[in-house]
Amino acid sequence: EDFQPASSSRFTGRFVDETHLGGTKSNMIAIGVEVSIQTLGAYQIGGRLVDDNGFEIDRVEKTAVLVQGTQNVSLEFNPIKFMMKQKRSKLHLRDLSLKKEGMEIDWRDRAWSTAVLGPEEFTTKRETFVIS
Repeated sequence: EDFQPASSSRFTGRFVDETHLGGTKSNMIAIGVEVSIQTLGAYQIGGRLVDDNGFEIDRVEKTAVLVQGTQNVSLEFNPIKFMMKQKRSKLHLRDLSLKKEGMEIDWRDRAWSTAVLGPEEFTTKRETFVIS
């Protein structure tokens, strides 16, 4: 039941916190998920982000056309619920799934966790442009 052929596409277990790559406040929580793909095609990658108490911050699923080989897929979560709680916490990527044509081919319950983050590290504001 848990058997998967060695040739199937899967998560590699490597993750990258892409949230603060620009060094400024971010309007999203971005996690790079590394996948090893055996067959070119459209894949659905999704998961939930929860805080230390299990409170769900956001849930996303995205479709990406992936080529054969190892590559990174960025999942972007909305930080608004995390900001509203006003409490520092690690954020945990849960229920990570990889699907092709609706069939689940890999799944991780507790995939990865960030370092401790604070709500003040995020913003919901977009840049304001002055038109003169």
